[in-house]
Amino acid sequence: MALAITLASAQGEEPAGQLKSLRLAIEDLTTTFGARYPQGKAFAGRLSELEGRMAANGGNQEFTDALAKLRSDALLANPLLDFERLLLVERDANKLGLPQNWEGNSSLPRDGFNNRIAVLSPVRPNGEVRPLFKSLTHSHSSSDLLLQ
Repeated sequence: MALAITLASAQGEEPAGQLKSLRLAIEDLTTTFGARYPQGKAFAGRLSELEGRMAANGGNQEFTDALAKLRSDALLANPLLDFERLLLVERDANKLGLPQNWEGNSSLPRDGFNNRIAVLSPVRPNGEVRPLFKSLTHSHSSSDLLLQ
């Protein structure tokens, strides 16, 4: 699927590349989900309008804002994101528990993580993240979890 574009990664890409990526994503969502992605044609129309504006006078701040709004609207309308809550694992930025690309999970330490389990609701950029569980110690033991 051509859904690899994310809201964060698109920010550093040139406007022409962003338009192309968004077109691929909208076409893929429309083809894949059909009636379950009912605004697909409207999103494609808005994108065509933006492409025309880009060709006519380049990308000013109004264009950039309109593109960001369309990208958010089109990608968040993905039927696979049609649920109310998302369970998250939060960890400290300096200890995420991710192996280097040449290592496996067996190389990770067994403890020392500050684990938190949270819920994002609604599943949108402006959703609220609420804690569900917080580790009392820096271990993996389920007996060390505190229900919030």
